[in-house]
Amino acid sequence: MVSISDITAAVKTALESEQLFRKVGDLPEWLKQSLEDQVVAVPAAYVYFEEASYEPVGVGGKFRRKVLVSMIVVTRAYSIDHAKLLHSDEEGTRKGAYYLIEEVVDVLKGNTLSLDIAPLVPVRISALASSQSTAVYNIVFETYSRV
Repeated sequence: MVSISDITAAVKTALESEQLFRKVGDLPEWLKQSLEDQVVAVPAAYVYFEEASYEPVGVGGKFRRKVLVSMIVVTRAYSIDHAKLLHSDEEGTRKGAYYLIEEVVDVLKGNTLSLDIAPLVPVRISALASSQSTAVYNIVFETYSRV
């Protein structure tokens, strides 16, 4: 059986290999930081386990586990320009929040992360917070494994 730790570690490894973020870590690591420090190493992605549910499959007491893995994506504008926070700049050198979200979805959707799990499926993307200089989004993926 693939553990939840295995899944979250594999998601972090996949994101790190793409080099989209200056920081990839665990959500508790981000939450321990002061508000000022939370946006220093950006863009950043912080991965966490959101939920698991179990359902019977076939006969013989076999179950499968549905796992929701989430990540918080934090980005900020390098100038006080809300449009640049969300969209990439004209030169494409600084990637906006929307670009990062789409890249994360492209990297993870349909991916089994070399684990014995069903391919990851994006479930929802939601804005958690936004200001002139900072944007925080949540991206949720779903997978199944045998238990």
